This record gives sequence, structure tokens and C-alpha cells, in this order.
Amino acid sequence: MILLGHKTTAYLWLYVQLAHIYFRGAPKKYVSLWVTNREEESKAIEDGFDYVRTDKDGASLYRRADATATTIIGHD
Repeated sequence: MILLGHKTTAYLWLYVQLAHIYFRGAPKKYVSLWVTNREEESKAIEDGFDYVRTDKDGASLYRRADATATTIIGHD
């Protein structure tokens, strides 16, 4: 804020959000899917899901980064 010459804190929150994205990366949101058979597993892999873990009951958990869930930063 100081480097850009602003004298008020009106845009402080915008700078904080930008700093989080710049230094930590944009937050990712995931879509999860439980798979119980080979056909569902094939479909999940074709749809871009990645394997996470297998439950003790034999069901497998897959996840995919949700491209539509990105946060857009703006100001009034």
C-alpha cells in the first residue's frame, strides 16, 4: 500500500487477498467421488479424477480440482 502511494486503508483488504494468492497460491476446491467398482473407477479416471485413498469397506475416494470454484477478487 505504501509502495503504491495510497494514504488510506480503503484497499487494504484487496492487498491482503492479493498477497495470499501471490505468496500461497490460489485456494483449491475439490470435487470428490466415491467409487465402488471398476466401471465407476474407469469413468472417474477418464473424467480427470485422482486417486486419494481406499476405505476399509473397499470403496475408493477420488478427487478433482474444481476449475469453476476459483475465487475472483474485485472491489466496489
